[in-house]
Amino acid sequence: MRKPSFLAVLLFALTAGAQAAPPGEFAGVNPKDLQPSPEAGAVDLAERLVWTRSARNTELGVLPGKYTAHGQDAQGRYFLATSPAFAFYMRSVRGQYLLARGGVLLPHAPTARARFFFVQDDRVKTGKTLEEAMAHTPDEPAAVPLLDALLNWASQGHLVALAEIDDDALNERLRAAFAAR
Repeated sequence: MRKPSFLAVLLFALTAGAQAAPPGEFAGVNPKDLQPSPEAGAVDLAERLVWTRSARNTELGVLPGKYTAHGQDAQGRYFLATSPAFAFYMRSVRGQYLLARGGVLLPHAPTARARFFFVQDDRVKTGKTLEEAMAHTPDEPAAVPLLDALLNWASQGHLVALAEIDDDALNERLRAAFAAR
């Protein structure tokens, strides 16, 4: 079975994300631009937190696990999952699940909405169900054409913050879990 190239995974992620987020609401962040977080907090998230966009037939979420303060910028603090490493997931409009490294962006402003983010990487888990994606071992990147390799090199490790979560109850749960850290 042919392994998906980085470009194919990137296109899938952006296509699925575009269906989940209104236009113009992506935020790309170079990890070199992040400042250390003043509190080196860690969060043990006990439950899966899910944002369903039924009008777009998509779902974004984070899995239970340990999240650490990865850094901060003007937008807020980034909490990256460390165990399990692949803790951010999205369900595309076609029902395919994609699992990647990622976490939660908690804004500094107390009334601002949180966002989920993922780390741009060429190692993702996929499956027809979330359980299948979780059990999947990420494939090693296949040999890629030059353009693929350049795109991979240029964006490797960048954070992609998705749309602001417009579910007030979920925002309250995210703040309760991450704000005190």
